[in-house]
Amino acid sequence: MTSNGNVRSQVSISVDPEILSSNSTGWIASVDNSSFILDPERSRAVTLTLLVPSDAAPADMISVVMACSVNGTVLASADILVTVKEMARLLIEMPQETEIPYDPNIGTPVELTVYIENVGNVEVDYSVEMTGDFEEHYSIAHGSGNLTPGDNVEPVVTLDMTGLTGTLYGEIHVRSVRANDAMSNISVVVLLPNLAVD
Repeated sequence: MTSNGNVRSQVSISVDPEILSSNSTGWIASVDNSSFILDPERSRAVTLTLLVPSDAAPADMISVVMACSVNGTVLASADILVTVKEMARLLIEMPQETEIPYDPNIGTPVELTVYIENVGNVEVDYSVEMTGDFEEHYSIAHGSGNLTPGDNVEPVVTLDMTGLTGTLYGEIHVRSVRANDAMSNISVVVLLPNLAVD
C-alpha cells in the first residue's frame, strides 16, 4: 500500500470472507497489519493470510473482500477469489533395511513392509509389484487398492527363498495412476550363502 497524498493518514484494513462453495467451516482470513499510520509518499506491505480447513475439498471456493479505509473513509477494496486445488499425493516409505543377510537354515520367507499414505485431498489408487530375481518368488498382501485422504496401508511383500542361493537383487515398484508423480522404486538385496558342492 502506498500513500499518494500529502498528509499523514490513519489506515485500517478489514477482511470479510464469504463461502461461495464449500461444506467446510473454519475458514479464517486475517491481515498482519490491520491498522497503522502511513506518512505521505510512503509504502507499507500488508499480508493477507487465509486458513483453509483440513476437510476442504477440491473446487471449494471462498471470496475474501479486503477493504482499505483512510481516516474512516473506505477508499479502495479488492475481492480475492480462492479455490482449493486438487492434490493427488502419496507418501511412500520403506521402514526397514533393504539389504538383508539371510540364513537358509531358518527356512522362513523374507517379509518386507511398504508404508503408503494418502497425503493429498482426493482418493488415490496405488499398486505394488516386484521385479528382478524375485519375480517368480514373491506374493503381496494388499498389493493394490484405493486410499481416501489421510488413510494409509502397509502392503507386505513376501519373498519365498526356497531353492535360491547367492546374492539376489530385486525392486519393489509402487505406482499410482491418479497421483502419477508418486512413483517409487525400492531396491532390495538378499544375501544368501552359496551352497557348497562336493
